[in-house]
Amino acid sequence: MKLQRQEAIDSRISIVHVYKSFDVYNGLIEILTIMANDIDHGRYRLIACVNRYQGNPFGRQFESAGGEIVSLGVRPGLLEPVREFFGLLRYFLKTRPAVVQTHVLRANLIGLAAARLAGIRAVVATEMTLQDTAFTAARRFRDRCLRPLVSFMLSRSSAFVATSRFIADQWMRNHRTLAPTVILPPFNLKKLQDAQEAEPEPLQRPALCYIGRLSEEKGVEWLVSAMGTIHARAPRVHLYIVGTGPLHESLKQKSAHAAWASYIHFVGHRPNVFEVLRSVDCLVLPSRSEGCPLVVLEAMAAGVPVIATAVGGTPELIESEKSGILVTHGDTPALALAVEIMINDTLLAKRLAARARELAFSRFHPSAFTSGLTGLYEKLLGRKSPGDSHPGGAFGRDA
Repeated sequence: MKLQRQEAIDSRISIVHVYKSFDVYNGLIEILTIMANDIDHGRYRLIACVNRYQGNPFGRQFESAGGEIVSLGVRPGLLEPVREFFGLLRYFLKTRPAVVQTHVLRANLIGLAAARLAGIRAVVATEMTLQDTAFTAARRFRDRCLRPLVSFMLSRSSAFVATSRFIADQWMRNHRTLAPTVILPPFNLKKLQDAQEAEPEPLQRPALCYIGRLSEEKGVEWLVSAMGTIHARAPRVHLYIVGTGPLHESLKQKSAHAAWASYIHFVGHRPNVFEVLRSVDCLVLPSRSEGCPLVVLEAMAAGVPVIATAVGGTPELIESEKSGILVTHGDTPALALAVEIMINDTLLAKRLAARARELAFSRFHPSAFTSGLTGLYEKLLGRKSPGDSHPGGAFGRDA
């Protein structure tokens, strides 16, 4: 939706989420859609304000759930940050939202500055990615140069939210005065329910799956290489790789020349990963680095046991040998042993999965996430939140 004049006064609390684009699907878009499905639209007006949006299925899904997308129409180029700043400033001055929440480094710099200059009372900054993980060396250098300024801006926000304790600690090392609020993300309950009504994927069993971007930091190449050792301990196990990314072709070529090539399957992108999770015996996340992996929450909610590397924020979701199994990245024998245990010890796998599902529905349920975040908004606005009495939840303040 293009920037438009409001025809009538809207008494709802307007919440504007600032991000660079709604044209590339990622974890933030998923979280905003989850929030749109769960939030009380009678009380809150949920808006995503982005530089560009050209229309796509996931954008329409967000809108059909009650969210609104405002495109500033900012053209890419060297002057894009300047155009973005003034576009946001004009939008904030015109619409006067009650809350502005910015997401990730760029919006946390430009969006925060524009919101503060516009006099927005409640400005929430959010970080959900690890530092130094941009795709090119030039961008990583740029991010390191900008980090002191971003840290300064974060300290001037009304609240700073991180999606894992690990991410919060990274930013606190750069700016000791920050007092982050950690809000772990939710799983998509609607997608889980939709998948339960769909036909299961016809996969060969026993089946492992990897779900996510096919990029270097995800460690998929190590998982493919480890299949030989895995097969020595768990013969006939199949690996289904779900997702796309820059390593897609190189991974396919690597697996095609392996002795176990017929046991590795590349299935591409799936809009609802719960449909795949219904048909597998275990999720494997072999990442070299992670912030707070949504796919682990999805597997937990689906009742699928998880093997993951003990990196980043993953140990905040999985407690090894109680709600999953954590291994060291690169430790191929430990990974193979974990797969053997999950495949052959069905009672243990069921116990781990049941505990993980219980945690997912108590700590990472969409209603817990939404009530935690709206409770923060209401506190900043000096109001009493209708969700103050919500039990449990994924919301916690860390000094």
